[in-house]
Order: sequence, then C-alpha cells, then structure tokens
Amino acid sequence: MTSPKAPTLEAFNEEQLIAEENKLKGEIEELKRRLDETNNRKVEAEKRRTERNERRQIDEIVLDVEEEEKEEEEEEEVAKQAKRGRLDPVETKKMVEKTLNEKWEGQELVTIDPRAAGFKEAPKGTDSRGWEDAIRLQREGKEKKDGENFCRRKRRWIK
Repeated sequence: MTSPKAPTLEAFNEEQLIAEENKLKGEIEELKRRLDETNNRKVEAEKRRTERNERRQIDEIVLDVEEEEKEEEEEEEVAKQAKRGRLDPVETKKMVEKTLNEKWEGQELVTIDPRAAGFKEAPKGTDSRGWEDAIRLQREGKEKKDGENFCRRKRRWIK
C-alpha cells in the first residue's frame, strides 16, 4: 500500500529538480554572457593597442621624413650661402664633416702614416697627433729650427 503523500513527494522532488535545472541553465547563460563580454573587451583592447602602435609608427616615420627634409633644406641653404661666398666657417666645417661621414660611412678612416710619407720617425718636436701638420709644414718648406716644438693648436713650430 502506498501512502497518498508519496505522489506529492515525487512531484515535489521533480519540481525541485526542474527548478534546480532551470537555475543552473540560467547561471550557465550568465557565465557565457560574461565570458563573451570579457572576450569582447580583450578584442577591443587589442584593437586599440594595435591602432596606437600603428599611429606611433606612422608618427615616427613622419618625424624621420620631416627631419630628413629639414636637413636637406639646411644643406641647400648652406650650399646657396657657399655659392654667394657668405658661408660661416663653422657651417663649412660641419658641412664638410657631414659629407665625409656620409661618403665614408662604414669604412675605416686611416690617418696619414708618417712612415708612408717618407719619414722614418716622427719629426722632432712632435707627438703622434701632430705628425700630419708637421709633415705638411715640412713639405711647404717650413722646417723646424733648433729649440722649436710643434704646437698642435697653432699648427706651427713655436719656441
């Protein structure tokens, strides 16, 4: 014999299971929605980061181009001044150094070796840094006299 309460208990348990199942389905939907929102935020953040990096790269390229154009304009202005004969000596030196640097970039610069210029040793009264100027002076016929030493700053023999 079954008690009259049994079907109600089964129905109650079944209703409870259905309610629990619906509750879990709702939680699953909520978690899916939150996961999608998180993924969308990550995608948007990555897009913003990519756009920012692209803008930064474009800005760097634009700045490089502007800098090159400015240097070219300065070179043209210096060249114009040089043609007119109104060039500042400092500007001339900078222009020559820049031209040399561009022309010989990547190559090793070699200083004049006095031995190759016909000297067995450094001219008397000079150190290794003054050899080139001392050699030039000797070629010009300005020999060192007794008691003189080579002055690198003045680029001549002094007492």
